[in-house]
Amino acid sequence: MSTDFFVHDNSQENEPLRNASLDSLLSVETVRKWKRKDVLDFLQKKIEDLDIEPNNIKVIENNRVAEQPGGTENKL
Repeated sequence: MSTDFFVHDNSQENEPLRNASLDSLLSVETVRKWKRKDVLDFLQKKIEDLDIEPNNIKVIENNRVAEQPGGTENKL
């Protein structure tokens, strides 16, 4: 499985991904605009495609991703 989940797609820059295939995922810049719930919803909808377990989503749901000094973010 590829670790490159995102390709650039300007068509929905400000909206969470709804019904897209893995081939048409949004850019990292777009996803950074999402609320935490949008990320969780996306993962839940793509659980089979991304080959992740419900427990993995729970970990993200139960832990906040903190921004570090200098504007870099921890990776999920």
